[in-house]
Amino acid sequence: MTKYELIRGRYESSGMTAKLFAKQEGISAATLYKWLKKARETQGAGEFISMDVSKPDNGQIRIRTPKGIVIEIPI
Repeated sequence: MTKYELIRGRYESSGMTAKLFAKQEGISAATLYKWLKKARETQGAGEFISMDVSKPDNGQIRIRTPKGIVIEIPI
């Protein structure tokens, strides 16, 4: 887990506004927003995730990701 992901986790669980959380951390709100963006960009980078793959009767392969995204590929 990156430092940006750790900050994001602490921020999200704090229940504070970004401005208040940043002040408590001794950083500017702009820096916090930059770190939150980096956390989103690095989330899951280089990690394998499991997906459900099925072959429905309609002649397509269906892939469903953990986030609920469905990809259908005709075969």
